Amino acid sequence: MDRGRDYLLDGHIIELDKVKELIFQAVVEGNELYSVYVELDGDGRIITLECDCPYDYGFVIWRNVDRAVEGTEIVAKRAHEAMEDEDGVLTVRMSLCIMEEMLNLLQSADDSGGIIGGIIEESFERIQEVTQSGDRFSRTEVEELFRLLLKESEHSLLEGWPDWQLALLESASRLAKTSDLLREWEEYVSRMISTQAEETWSGRYFAERIAVLRYRFIQENESRERAKEYLNQNLQFPEFRKFAIQQTLDNDRFEEAINLALEVEAVSI
Repeated sequence: MDRGRDYLLDGHIIELDKVKELIFQAVVEGNELYSVYVELDGDGRIITLECDCPYDYGFVIWRNVDRAVEGTEIVAKRAHEAMEDEDGVLTVRMSLCIMEEMLNLLQSADDSGGIIGGIIEESFERIQEVTQSGDRFSRTEVEELFRLLLKESEHSLLEGWPDWQLALLESASRLAKTSDLLREWEEYVSRMISTQAEETWSGRYFAERIAVLRYRFIQENESRERAKEYLNQNLQFPEFRKFAIQQTLDNDRFEEAINLALEVEAVSI
């Protein structure tokens, strides 16, 4: 972010051309010259972002990663500005573009220094911040954000990265404040769970984390009795047994807590 700000202030964007209507090309001077191509929709929102940054030309060793992300950090600066301007849709669109670029780079780079992963995490943090303040957006904006996040959660680049998939689904769940959006979210995650192999560790992990998301949503939006019912329905998951143990301890039901703890220990062996 700081490097991107410096590039703008120090004149590293040395040329900006309008290729045709709503399509622009910027020439950026980092350690090398490279081009960034941006296509906007009619409302000025980014719909395509491409960069012929140095990392497009083969494996990137760890000491060159900072050079490979120069263009991305400039875009991240713009995404941060959009968030400060309370343009949630633009912030999320740009953050998703950054995430995709960095996931591509991650497949052909040594990220021992954590630079690429850090940029991806920053993108998720921006998305999370936007969705946590979803009440200030119009219904149209909320629905657009909601469907952007659901669609992105199934992106092929996220295969093998379940925690990032789940982060997108969690952000989408915060926007599901109507019965229609909640139903759409439920159908979406149920379909995603059905594509996971239940007998594998990753399949069980994904199903458990989705169940936790559902439980938290119920705790925040439904009755205490409904939350307790859902908890008891999901005691096959270790995380839910831990929730149950904590609840029994909070209510001084110590013998029940001990029995649940023994069950958790037996499952984990």
